[in-house]
Amino acid sequence: MDDDNKYIKIEINEKTREIELNEINLNDIKIEINEMGSSTASHANEKNNISPITEIIIKCLKYTSDSYGVNPNTTLTHKTFEKNIFSRVDLYYERIDNDLFIAIRGTVTMYDVINDINIIQENMELDKADETDLKVHKGFHQDFKDIKPFLREFIQENLSTGVTNIYFTGHSRGSSVSTLSALYIKTIYPYPDLNVYNIGFGCPRLGCENFANYYNKMLRDTTYLFREDLDIVTKLPIYGYYDILNQYIIKDKKVISIYEPHDSIVDFIESGLEHHRLKNYMNCDYILPNLSIFIK
Repeated sequence: MDDDNKYIKIEINEKTREIELNEINLNDIKIEINEMGSSTASHANEKNNISPITEIIIKCLKYTSDSYGVNPNTTLTHKTFEKNIFSRVDLYYERIDNDLFIAIRGTVTMYDVINDINIIQENMELDKADETDLKVHKGFHQDFKDIKPFLREFIQENLSTGVTNIYFTGHSRGSSVSTLSALYIKTIYPYPDLNVYNIGFGCPRLGCENFANYYNKMLRDTTYLFREDLDIVTKLPIYGYYDILNQYIIKDKKVISIYEPHDSIVDFIESGLEHHRLKNYMNCDYILPNLSIFIK
């Protein structure tokens, strides 16, 4: 990561502060809810208005970046699952009080690419799902199956010690595997006091219409997937694949709207792989009330 790409810039009321990503302590951000229901945050003894979900998005962006190995000072714990030379998943996690963050690395090697283009569909292994005809991308599903036994045991251990919020995150392939993982955990641990979130960047389409409907029923309210308007990967695969919700469109470096599923040949033709790079998701405005957050 070069010097231009390692700062988080927070702009509030026309005043700007820069904090180095490798040094920022996100635990310093404190959220307070007043009697009127608005939120106030303080960082480094400076109080600012901030949305709680914005704090989480910042963390997930940083953890997603760290999952590519760009930060030697990361606080994340790293585990590798390597079934064979064609199948490797890198999972990173951090526990902060009652919050558990899990990030999964995106595509890096040619073997990852082979899994990425394995778009044959197969039934997802959910164990306790109400519906069984949930066909998903075989390549991403294989990655999920490689970490599934660990996830089940690891999450159970953390639930027994007080975790109430689980945040899955990642970019591209990482977001795909995180999405399947979030759905699996939500399905097998349907506890009312457990919140499972899916916060991802540049996530491809993952499955059939039944899968999309089941996912939306289980996780739509806690899903925040961001898609660059011209990111072609978010529009693939095409035939037999459907979008899950909620997704947010990034255009001209700003989050402009919630994505409404549609098919547009013009959108597809104008899209390209260059818009899929993680730096495009880091270099945008995440605008919430009274706060603009710029990731450079």
